[in-house]
Amino acid sequence: MPTSLVTGATAGIGAAFVSRLAADGHDLVLVARTETRLHEVATEIRAKYKVEAEVLPADLSTADGRLAVEKRLSSGSPVDLLVNNAGFGTRGRFEDADIDWLQAQLDVNIRGPNGLTLQRNYVLDVKPATQILARRSVRTLAKGESLTL
Repeated sequence: MPTSLVTGATAGIGAAFVSRLAADGHDLVLVARTETRLHEVATEIRAKYKVEAEVLPADLSTADGRLAVEKRLSSGSPVDLLVNNAGFGTRGRFEDADIDWLQAQLDVNIRGPNGLTLQRNYVLDVKPATQILARRSVRTLAKGESLTL
């Protein structure tokens, strides 16, 4: 069975990726911030689709969180598909935004996917069939709203 690692796996589009991949027979590595929700999703997926579901709590806005996922990509069972799905936006005027919040947004939306993709590329030498899916939002193109990024 192929194995897919999905960031932002417990809600929204990430949860939809998880369900679809499980339905297609993929074992999963589920990554999100909230450990209790990760376990709930893993239990549901195992019962419904009869696949393996590994739980990896990690906050991609932190160096430790990104490092935990990078380590998982380079050790353990091989990952066939990396789904860089985690991300969030910020509303409001840029000059009113909290700098720490903006930095967390950059860490999740930019550093996380870039670092995981680079880490996965190192492993590609071992398993060249690995695929990477990077989901990004076009929400910032929405008219009538004030978005910082």
